[in-house]
Amino acid sequence: MRKTLLLVVLLLAISVAMPIRPARAQSGGLSGLLGQVADTPAARTVIWYGSLGDLASVLKINVGTLNDVNALDTTVQRTYLLETGAQIYFSGYSGLADAAGWQQKYGINSFAISRELTVGTGKDRYGILQGAFDANAINGALGALGYQSSSAAGATIFVSPDANAPLPAVAVKSDGLLVAQADQIATLLAPATVIGGDAAYAAVASVLESGSTTPGSLISAVIYDGGYLTNTVFADLAGRISAVRSQIGLDTALPPFTTAGIGYRFDGNQRYWVIALAYSDGGAAGQAAGVLQQRLGLYTSLQAPGAPLFQGWATQVTTQQASGVSVVVAVMNAQADIPWAQTMADRDVAFLAN
Repeated sequence: MRKTLLLVVLLLAISVAMPIRPARAQSGGLSGLLGQVADTPAARTVIWYGSLGDLASVLKINVGTLNDVNALDTTVQRTYLLETGAQIYFSGYSGLADAAGWQQKYGINSFAISRELTVGTGKDRYGILQGAFDANAINGALGALGYQSSSAAGATIFVSPDANAPLPAVAVKSDGLLVAQADQIATLLAPATVIGGDAAYAAVASVLESGSTTPGSLISAVIYDGGYLTNTVFADLAGRISAVRSQIGLDTALPPFTTAGIGYRFDGNQRYWVIALAYSDGGAAGQAAGVLQQRLGLYTSLQAPGAPLFQGWATQVTTQQASGVSVVVAVMNAQADIPWAQTMADRDVAFLAN
């Protein structure tokens, strides 16, 4: 899932000039994109979010091409590359690790993606890419690759002759792209119900992207269904968690939550991690706040046990109401040397284990 900072830095070495259109600003953020996600079993596993557009806005820059990155002030350029390489989620659908090659092959300008959402796991995984794309370039490139086209729900759908292609099927819409399996894409374009309509998901998204949570903007986020996180992710990590259970403060039980979100926010200077846990019961939320505060102070990485992972981070845990749901909110003043994206990709979040 995750490309390293080295791959992003290598983008600067590409000398091919790319005739591409810059992305336009999009509204809606995480909540808006959840309003496009079908409420299916796939959605109730894990959802990833990343926003290059909001990073550019925070840094007060306009990046539409590789040349734009090269032309940035040295200090701003370094910040942009560090954030892109370590803190921002981006999927394989975006092509960001090989922007020039992706544009040439698929007609998709990686820098035109303002925000993206990746839903689910395995064969049911799909992506929503929001931005201003050159539809003619995409149509021509996909057609040249043998994709077959059709129309549905106001979009043009292209299906690859290879079901295992990086982009098995692509729907070109007025506000972006949907990438999914060919047998699912038409249904996903017009969902009967959306995950954004679920009060717990709406509450978690609202907290993560709210300007009242921290200064700055939401740059990356991951949202887990509580049952999936416990029964699949933590079950997978059971051996490693058991070995350090007392050390990382798990002896005191954390009341089960319905939905969990972990976000990364940035204001151009200070970095923040935000944890949001949705509860249907206010009493359980209050209890969970105290447990979480203690755990975050003790937690050591499952990848490299040692000193507490969040040592030196100012952490505040509170409870609040959002969308009629009780939400436990932890705000941590983060240090740049802990990469949010890799930590989340490694599922190093056992501080939420029961």
